[in-house]
Amino acid sequence: MKGKRKKYSRDFGNLSEYSYNSYIRFFKKNIFYFLIIGIFLPFYVFLCCKLIDLGYKVEKVEKTYQDLLIVYQNYQSELFNLLSPDSLKKLMAQHNIGLEVPSDWAFLEIKPDLEKSTINLKNGKAEAYSGPEKR
Repeated sequence: MKGKRKKYSRDFGNLSEYSYNSYIRFFKKNIFYFLIIGIFLPFYVFLCCKLIDLGYKVEKVEKTYQDLLIVYQNYQSELFNLLSPDSLKKLMAQHNIGLEVPSDWAFLEIKPDLEKSTINLKNGKAEAYSGPEKR
């Protein structure tokens, strides 16, 4: 068996059986699959690129939001520090502003008119109203 060559089912040295017509038949037989790949593959790649771009935009907006949140918290803490009583006293002394009780002050006391106000009891529920008209 040393000198004998194994026989293969196909001789790869002869490529004449793969002619132009066989390629055309293969293409016509599988044209549907080529069209599907040709249409949907670019669409799929386009969508993937858009998703990646959208992810970067969301990340950028989140970073901007976090930065603005930090700035807001800094301003809020500064405002609370300025509104503290000690800080207000310092600012008033710095700008020569004093708190003085006015010399002519008065207060107004408002008493309800008991004659106009009435309370009606209906079924154990109280209704209170004031005014000249009666319900």
